[in-house]
Amino acid sequence: RQRQMCIRDSFSGTTETTVSKYLLFGLMTLFDALSTIPEARVDFPPINEARILAAHCSSRVPEIQGCFGFLDGKLTKCPRPFGGMNSADQQAYYNGYKHFHATKELYTFLMDGTIAHCALNCPGTWHDATVFNDSRLLQILEDRYPEATGLWIAGDTAFSGCHPQVKRVMSETELGMLTPLQARDFRSMNTVLSGVRVASEWGIGGLYKCFQALDLEIECKARRLLTKMITARLWNFRTRMMGVNQIGAVFVREE
Repeated sequence: RQRQMCIRDSFSGTTETTVSKYLLFGLMTLFDALSTIPEARVDFPPINEARILAAHCSSRVPEIQGCFGFLDGKLTKCPRPFGGMNSADQQAYYNGYKHFHATKELYTFLMDGTIAHCALNCPGTWHDATVFNDSRLLQILEDRYPEATGLWIAGDTAFSGCHPQVKRVMSETELGMLTPLQARDFRSMNTVLSGVRVASEWGIGGLYKCFQALDLEIECKARRLLTKMITARLWNFRTRMMGVNQIGAVFVREE
C-alpha cells in the first residue's frame, strides 16, 4: 500500500492518458535498448553451437542424440477484449475449456536455458499446434538446421505431424495403431523424450515466476505484446550474465 501511495504521489496531477503514454514510451525504449545487447538476443544458435548443446543433452541422456532444445505452450489470462459478446476478438480470445479470456504463447528453450524463439499474444482458443504452424517455427528450423545435421528440438503430443527438426512424444492413440513390437519401442522412447521435454515447463515456470508482469491482465494489445517481448530478452540477459537457470544447471553446468 505504501508503494502504491508513492507511485500515486509521483504522478500527482498527471492524467491517466499521459501516464499510459509514458509507460508505453518507456517499454519501447527498454525494448530498443535490449535489442542492441547481444546477451539479450532471442535467436537460434549456429549449427556448431547447437551441436555443443546437443552434446550436453546426450551426456545426461545417452539415448537422446541431436536434441538441443524443447518447446511448449502457455495459456495466460487477459482482459476481455473491447466490443460486443459476438465480436471476433471475444470469440478468438475466450477459452471455453478454461472459462476465461486468454492469450496463448509458445516458447522454445535451448539446453542452456535461454529462449531461442517465442510466439506471443496469440488468441486463447488456438491449440499449441495452431500457434506452432502460424509462427513458422518449422520453416525457421528447416532453414537453419537441415535434416543432414541431425539437430532437432523436442515437443509433447500437442504438436502434430512428424518432422526431422521437431520430434515429439507420441499419444496412446497413435501407439495403438502400431504393432506391439513397434509400440514397445516407441513407449520406451516416449519415456526418455518426456524426461527431456519436461524441461520446457521448468523454463516457462521460471520465466513467469521471475517476471510477474507476465501475469498482469494488460488491456492494450500493443503493451501486452511489448511486455512479453521485453521479458523474453531480460530472461536471456539474466541467464547469460548471471547463470541463474534451472535448465542450464541440469544440462549444461559443469560439475
